[in-house]
Amino acid sequence: MKLAGVRRHAEAKGWNVRVLSEGRSRAERIPGLLKRYRPAGCIVECSAGHEDLTPEIFGGLPSVYLDCPLSFHKGRCAVVCNDNEETTQAAFRELASNRPSAYAVVGFMERRAWSDLRIRTFRRLAAEADRPCHAFIGSGEPKNVRAKGLADWVAGLPPKCAVFAVNDTMAVEVIAACERAGRKIPTDMTLVGV
Repeated sequence: MKLAGVRRHAEAKGWNVRVLSEGRSRAERIPGLLKRYRPAGCIVECSAGHEDLTPEIFGGLPSVYLDCPLSFHKGRCAVVCNDNEETTQAAFRELASNRPSAYAVVGFMERRAWSDLRIRTFRRLAAEADRPCHAFIGSGEPKNVRAKGLADWVAGLPPKCAVFAVNDTMAVEVIAACERAGRKIPTDMTLVGV
């Protein structure tokens, strides 16, 4: 979705955007790619941990980093970061408006710092609301294994549970798990994805 936003903005400005896959954007390939494409600037997606793509690799070319850890850039580059705590608080407020019996949070399919922060924040908010909070945290298992585990987990959630999926990909997986488990959204449980 970030890429879709970048593309919309670029189209409005008349800019050409070239997207490099994770495999093509390895640090050792960047100098050759910069020479070949001669970009006016670069946008570097860091939420998956591209800490090998340091500002120095881009040789002074204007570069913006998306969702990189603050310890990584140390003021050396332009950074756009999502506020994971505020995002989670907004989702919690929305879910709390239905006065659920319990809360649940579904983490990303693999361990990621942003997902862990959203999970911790959501659990804290549920505790402050004096409600139980169930968590499903992915550990990089194959999708079919995760799908079965998620369906079993969803089946065990209490009625009128409010579920927070840390991103839209996981929200889609929760919807599929609910269908598999015979749980109905929004009558049996509510769901917010980011």
